[in-house]
Amino acid sequence: MLLFAVPALAQESNWSGVYVGLSAGYSQGKEKGTVNLGGDQMSGQIKIMGNLFGAQLGYNYEFRNKFVLGLEGDMGKGNVARSETTDSTGTRPVEELDVPNITSKTTTQLNWLNTNRLRLGYSLGRFLPYVTGGGAYGSVKTTADMNGGGVGVTINSKIKQSATGYALGAGLEYAVSRKYRIKVEYLYTELRMTRASVASSYDGVSSQISIGEDLMSDMVRISVARHF
Repeated sequence: MLLFAVPALAQESNWSGVYVGLSAGYSQGKEKGTVNLGGDQMSGQIKIMGNLFGAQLGYNYEFRNKFVLGLEGDMGKGNVARSETTDSTGTRPVEELDVPNITSKTTTQLNWLNTNRLRLGYSLGRFLPYVTGGGAYGSVKTTADMNGGGVGVTINSKIKQSATGYALGAGLEYAVSRKYRIKVEYLYTELRMTRASVASSYDGVSSQISIGEDLMSDMVRISVARHF
């Protein structure tokens, strides 16, 4: 009985091939932003959280020494967002700023997230623990309304732009059968957006300000894949 079970298990542990799958996960992170207004700089951050649902396509190759090298691309879309009202902090003490007491209401939303990563794992029969890393790309929408007490600062901006960065993580995959696999994966992503210029008003005078943002998030997701 054992003699027949061992070869069957060994055959199912072959991870080589193409696969497609679906995923569902939860992401939590923070967006850090800076605003350059004249000679002054203000900074603040907002926490975001929500669900991501997506699809993936990948390829694995298992070597004779049981190491598995793979390439995976995925695209996720969901509702990872939050709105907050905060008091921004300047790079100098408030009493020295030309623009004091800035209050902002900010909404940040991650519209979609795409990663293209290498995977390196080691086959343990039906189980495949692995580490992964590569490039990350996303679309982030930020709406900000800022007002400065006493000096008439008004900033109303809606920024939607693509962002680039990287993704690092690890996971554990399990072969349910020769064709179907499930996995649990953790990913840390960091996206950097290009600095954008938006219209503003300072003491009744219209001008342009510069806004820069970084988005960092932790994500845990479960995936089901069909191997070919």
